[in-house]
Amino acid sequence: MSKGFAKAFKRDIAREAEVASEKWEGSRDTSTLMNTTRQDLFVYLSRHPCSNLTCMARAVKLSVPTVKWHVERMNRSGFVRSFRFGNKFVFAPEWMVADEDIIALGLLNTPKARRIFIEVQESPGSSQKDISETLSVSHQTVISFTGRLIDEGLLRSVVDGRFIRYFPTDALEKSRSRYFTRMKGFREELIRALKKDGIRPKVLRSTDRYIVMEVAQGRDRGSIRVHTDPFFTSLSED
Repeated sequence: MSKGFAKAFKRDIAREAEVASEKWEGSRDTSTLMNTTRQDLFVYLSRHPCSNLTCMARAVKLSVPTVKWHVERMNRSGFVRSFRFGNKFVFAPEWMVADEDIIALGLLNTPKARRIFIEVQESPGSSQKDISETLSVSHQTVISFTGRLIDEGLLRSVVDGRFIRYFPTDALEKSRSRYFTRMKGFREELIRALKKDGIRPKVLRSTDRYIVMEVAQGRDRGSIRVHTDPFFTSLSED
């Protein structure tokens, strides 16, 4: 067994032990989002809503089963909602995403689709060949994801001789303008849910894109930065 694999294995075993311990101590009075792992997952989902378990596990460097257990805990507590996306489930903070935007956000938070979309945004008029060479992905991958992005109205294509060139649309900006009221409601519902779950939230900073809160329960306290604009944050490369 390699040292790297052994280290990763021990880390996952330790996390599984923590999960098992929390299951065993299920009666203890600990609020859902006072757990640091769930805080990390919730913040990630606020930044990349409609992500699947594999993406989340990769982001927080934990096993998929461990992430699944924590996400299910947040789902039962009403902080996270699940959606069907193709043959998988994706997840987002409750109150954040409208049903009609699930597919678009699911695509934008699929790594290859997001990279292709960002490349077209940065280089409008790129051809299939341009995108394939810049991102080092196959032509078939480009064809597949550009087709799905076009179907969702996020890209448009133009035939230029023997080339097909791609351009971004204004769909995201229109969606973001629709979300002004929804983003305000999301903040209010989140604060209400935290209080209901036994946490004392205190807003430290609020902008049109995120909210920073101190969260406290008993002697435990910390801070979380929750993103509120899904159409801006879902395009981040990190």
